[in-house]
Amino acid sequence: LFSYLTAHPVQLALIVILVVLGTALNLVVAYLMGVGINNLSATPDLAVLSQIVIGMGVAAVASWGLLLIEGLLLANISQKATLHLRRDLFEHMQTLSLNFFDRQPIGELMSRVTSDTELISQFFQTGLNQLFVNLARLFFTAIAMLLLDWRLAIAALVIAPLMLAFVGFLSRVSGPAFDLLQQELGELNGLMEETISGEKTVIAYRRQDEAVASFEDISSASRDASIKAQFIALISRPITLVLTNLDVALVALVGSFMVLRGTTNIGVVATFLQYTRQLALP
Repeated sequence: LFSYLTAHPVQLALIVILVVLGTALNLVVAYLMGVGINNLSATPDLAVLSQIVIGMGVAAVASWGLLLIEGLLLANISQKATLHLRRDLFEHMQTLSLNFFDRQPIGELMSRVTSDTELISQFFQTGLNQLFVNLARLFFTAIAMLLLDWRLAIAALVIAPLMLAFVGFLSRVSGPAFDLLQQELGELNGLMEETISGEKTVIAYRRQDEAVASFEDISSASRDASIKAQFIALISRPITLVLTNLDVALVALVGSFMVLRGTTNIGVVATFLQYTRQLALP
């Protein structure tokens, strides 16, 4: 699949650069917030505080703008990649034998060219964007944490193995569930195409009730597969939020003890609380 994207190397390289810059600027916002809190906790310097606020605003707007341009560029090459994929699939179908088309329902083949390629298009446009941004966020947030305070970084990263284990387990369960869903949708499309294209024959032989019964059976199987797949996907968010809040609580606890002992300051802890949430998002 990535070969369809690497056919546009200049745009792809620009996307990576924009993701790196946008993510780095987003981390600057949280860092400046910590500096501002330290300024307020001592004798406030309004001139310095104004500069910090302006810097936060500029960094936030610049980060948003860069990631917006990156999203637009990725959407552009994603549609080109999907076009090429759909064309290659259709051209490949022209090379297949008559025996193949005799064995395969036309509706299922149409589902491959339309429904399945549309899912891949969504992966290119949404999934890849999340992949690029989140990988950059993970890498740069971890580096920023280690540079800022390695002790708090350990506290923030201690939950990471639990999250990785949970995501690994979820992917092993949800992958087959969504695969089954696509198969059921393919069968449903195949039945609809055959029934509708042969509707005159169905009416002539008074087979409407049987057609409806067949449709309901396959449609119910598709519904059940969809419920299972979506349920597995939906439970990931609440469990991830629980783990994230545990991570934030741990950082707050360790950071509070360090502030009381004078080994760090409140601004660093505030920055770490922001970084911990950003680290959990991917």
